[in-house]
Amino acid sequence: MELVADYDMEIAYHSGKANLVADALSRKRVVLARKHEVESLVSEISTLRLCVVSQEPLGLEAANQADLLSRVRLAEEKDEGLVKASREAGSEYQVSANGTILVSGRVCVPLDEDLRREILSEAHASMFSIHPGATKMYRDLKRYYHWVGMKKDVANWVAACNVCQLVKAEHQVPSGLLRSLPIPEWKWDMITMDFVVGLPASRTKDTIWVIVDRLTKCACFLAIKKTDGSAVLARKYVQEIMRRYGIPVSIVWDRDPKFTSEFWNAFQKEMGTRVHMSTAYHFQTDGQSERTIQTLEDLLRMCVLDWGGHWVDHLSLVEFAYNNSYQASIGMTPYEALYGRPCRTPLCWTQVGERSTLSPRYMGPFRIVERVGPVAYRLELPEIMHAFHKVFHVSMLKKCLHRADEVLAEIPSDLQPNMTVEARPLRVLERRVKELRRKKIPMMRVLWDCDRVQEETWEPEARMEVWFRKWFKKQAAA
Repeated sequence: MELVADYDMEIAYHSGKANLVADALSRKRVVLARKHEVESLVSEISTLRLCVVSQEPLGLEAANQADLLSRVRLAEEKDEGLVKASREAGSEYQVSANGTILVSGRVCVPLDEDLRREILSEAHASMFSIHPGATKMYRDLKRYYHWVGMKKDVANWVAACNVCQLVKAEHQVPSGLLRSLPIPEWKWDMITMDFVVGLPASRTKDTIWVIVDRLTKCACFLAIKKTDGSAVLARKYVQEIMRRYGIPVSIVWDRDPKFTSEFWNAFQKEMGTRVHMSTAYHFQTDGQSERTIQTLEDLLRMCVLDWGGHWVDHLSLVEFAYNNSYQASIGMTPYEALYGRPCRTPLCWTQVGERSTLSPRYMGPFRIVERVGPVAYRLELPEIMHAFHKVFHVSMLKKCLHRADEVLAEIPSDLQPNMTVEARPLRVLERRVKELRRKKIPMMRVLWDCDRVQEETWEPEARMEVWFRKWFKKQAAA
């Protein structure tokens, strides 16, 4: 318009027939005619005041629906304001043939708490709805009923439903803000503790006690038994932590039964150490120990790929490697933060490993044959893995990067369909009888072979006879 305003012009009429450059669609007579027909049809339907009478609201049975509608009509007759509004000319409230007041074809529910509560209960907890959310319930309900404030009533009803609160998953941000722990002022003043459980038994040890200094990130990995009591842990704590680093000011740990015992808390109280326990199922409180455990498990898994043997014998080397590696949070290695300089690194690793819990996360590599869909690939699997399906989702794959002179690991020959390798007993090394209070249990020390990794464990003879019947008979005959 600013451009046109600068010109002195005169607007003159130009007939449509002579206007050859006009837009073809805007000049199409058929479209204009259909547009007028649609508008007239809509206007005629709006004057008919039609309502749906054959569709049963909320899936109620005929008897229940009739009873509900009759009670709605009785409640409408008692509402003088609603009756007066329905009699006004041009009002949106209309009276149907059976005497029910409607609003845009929907049943108008008067201000009756019991009646509205029954409708809300049927729309939310019936077998035809099964506890929908607030938005879905409101969308379903407003097709048949109308009252002022329906959306708010539906939201409050769903929010107060006990079944929904117990069963449905949360999609909101968790309540509460994370509060940082106090910043330690000196080395090993504030520490955290946790356990790595479920490890394969190695020289009677099946658990690792992880203790981490919050300032230097220096960690101690202590091999223990899962059945060790608080007295054993206290003795090991004095031997490994107190004699090296002194008594800490505070300790953060989870609510493990070993830490919640009266003996352990009394022991720490006598030492002058404050105890801070995390709440149930809140791993963020002791996130440092959880992250250290993840790194520890990765170190053990990587070692198993190259060496075998008892992981207990070489856990100290894993601890050395962790404490002598760079930590991004402090900008140096834990040993450098603790001693003022990094420690010398050995030239090679010795054997660390086990066979089941410390198995590798990935297997391969395998060549990609073709792409199947946007997120799946078909792999070229060896004959050993003929029982496996060859199409894998991209989330289960990882690009393999390796040096040309590196020898890749072979696929185990006894790989099971569930991606595990079955351990095979080789021979019996020793026998003994384990004496309990009321019975004696024959035990045998068995040498196992699992994917070229040999391990020794004590097993009950009865269990070995059930699991490996043929092998057990052969050993008994020998």
